Amino acid sequence: MAVTQEFKQAVLQNNNLKTKIMLKDSLLVDTSFNQFDEMLRYAESKLMDFWVKDEEDDEILSDDPQEFDVILAGLVNNFSHKRVNHLKKMISTMYPRKVEKKLPLAKEKQFVIRQAGKVQQECKGITNNSKDILNVVALIDKKKCMNNKDIDKIRKAAKSIIEHCDKITGSRCKNGNNK
Repeated sequence: MAVTQEFKQAVLQNNNLKTKIMLKDSLLVDTSFNQFDEMLRYAESKLMDFWVKDEEDDEILSDDPQEFDVILAGLVNNFSHKRVNHLKKMISTMYPRKVEKKLPLAKEKQFVIRQAGKVQQECKGITNNSKDILNVVALIDKKKCMNNKDIDKIRKAAKSIIEHCDKITGSRCKNGNNK
């Protein structure tokens, strides 16, 4: 994630208000807080001083989600470590991160597909089995418990996904040679 030109310009112009607003907004845009941390490092590296001492931010910060907007808006005028940390804690609770792993396909693992129709059929099987797993997980989440039947359904769908992947792997070639 890169720091935007607009943010860099606000910092270089020593526009404390705009800088703090953009930092505040980034807390909600990226709930991993990586963007916020990167922006903060940039602003601090330019010797920008916008922090309020924690003891000067004497407001009692509630954990009540209904007070969140007020606490977040207050960050602009009371940009303290105490308030930032409190907001990060609240955001992590209110908007749990969804872990997404994007694994790049290594060049040596890129293949030309010979039997496109068969591969599409296997991919459809993977999609259907993935939906089966998601349905079971949604049911578990709804009833707040799981039983052996649920686990068996997930295992069966996962096994089927592996079988479909194995079939796809068997229908690919690399540089004109079979795997």
